[in-house]
Amino acid sequence: MDTPRKRPRQQRSRFTVDAVLEAAAQVFEREGMAATTNRIAERAGFSIGTLYQYFPNKVALLGALAERHIKDAAAGLHVTFSELDDSRPGWEDTVRALTATLAALHADRPRLHTVLYDLAPRVPEGVASLHALPRRDHDRPRPARAPLRSRPRRCRCRCRCRWR
Repeated sequence: MDTPRKRPRQQRSRFTVDAVLEAAAQVFEREGMAATTNRIAERAGFSIGTLYQYFPNKVALLGALAERHIKDAAAGLHVTFSELDDSRPGWEDTVRALTATLAALHADRPRLHTVLYDLAPRVPEGVASLHALPRRDHDRPRPARAPLRSRPRRCRCRCRCRWR
């Protein structure tokens, strides 16, 4: 995967990178993979040279957006898992809480998520970053969960859920 050229060190350069990434998210959301780095730089309000200081191409921008999404997802799931650990709900409530968290993470900018999803098979390094996420302690004894009594309903959100 193409990686960013340099990491921002000062607050001003972090602002620049954040503005470029936000502009990239907006342009990819609107145009999909047809987005160009020129349109992203224009949307961010910076020259193309400034964009290229940090990102060599649009694949690197998508990689940075995917990394940001993975961090946001990890933070959201951490909160949900902490709440579930505290309340110890039944199986159905656990599935409902996790589904709600994941649906909320993907409700914002669905077209951008489609672009990221379509890019994923070409970016095997992204899988490695998923493995780097903190792991939960699965060996800890847990109370017995009630079996799922009802069949899952079809997903009503616009995400890529597939029931088989």
